[in-house]
Amino acid sequence: LILVAYFPSLPGQTLWNNSGETVLPQAESERGVAGILSNTDGSQQYDPLLRSAFLLQYRLWGGSAQGYHLVSVLLHTLSAGLVVLIMRRLKLPGAWAAGLIFALHPVCTEAVGIISGQGTILSGFLFLAAGLIYLHFDEKRSKALYGWALALFLLALLSNAVALTLPLALVIVLWWKHGRLQLKRDLSPILPFFAIGAAG
Repeated sequence: LILVAYFPSLPGQTLWNNSGETVLPQAESERGVAGILSNTDGSQQYDPLLRSAFLLQYRLWGGSAQGYHLVSVLLHTLSAGLVVLIMRRLKLPGAWAAGLIFALHPVCTEAVGIISGQGTILSGFLFLAAGLIYLHFDEKRSKALYGWALALFLLALLSNAVALTLPLALVIVLWWKHGRLQLKRDLSPILPFFAIGAAG
């Protein structure tokens, strides 16, 4: 259904600021990922993972817009699947309906349909993945799960700074899930997320 809904965007050409994403400045292409990581003046925000993803895509299909559009649609599809998994993890009814609404809701159209919106899509995917793994951690208290959730959150921040809202979202979900918040169980593990979010 997502492919059907977004099919008209796949053959679309670059418009407005999309061309800045598909035709990277020559200097950025020559510097590579290391140059992107060290460059804090490349865009309005520090988003080296997004810039690295664009560089990889640029090397795969150059200025052709179709590959970029397909990546955005794929990331959005995976995000819709994560919404379903999060709903099921929280034992909420209507998980598939929630995933379908997320997948096809018009509010996502701009981010999925234009190449310059890929930062929102990439960050959203990593945000949801970090949230899902943190919910697993909340049940199992595994250090590995905690590490994965923290790493995915950091990657989400390196794609788009809006991901800094994840710790607050997790606190609200944990409050709803447990009925009240406990310092050791709920708040202490999430403090590093707030610190990384503030730094981001």
